Amino acid sequence: RRARRSAGTAGWSITMVWKLVARWISAVSTRGKWLKASDTEEQFQYKSRKKAIGPFKREFWDLPAAAREAIAADLERTFAFLFGQLNVNGTADLVRRFVHAPVQHHAALRPVHAAAEDDPDAGE
Repeated sequence: RRARRSAGTAGWSITMVWKLVARWISAVSTRGKWLKASDTEEQFQYKSRKKAIGPFKREFWDLPAAAREAIAADLERTFAFLFGQLNVNGTADLVRRFVHAPVQHHAALRPVHAAAEDDPDAGE
């Protein structure tokens, strides 16, 4: 992966950052990394956005507070809608009562008295 330098996003809107991400995704698609033959351009862009966030983390974190707050509010609305559609609102007591994470047991580590010699040519 090629390193990218951030030009700084102070004053950018979320729309501007998403357009930058969309252009970057399209450039990646020409190299055939993520594009499936059955996907339309819209499907490809939608599915690829989550993969493209990583290289643009700095730009997202540098967005103005108002833009970050708008994103958070949109996510709140989306999850509230999804939880309402799934009819899981108000079920926390039932979850605590019936769902229990399995207890994981791990053996204690034993001290190592000898280590293998490092071979710089291994795997070649």
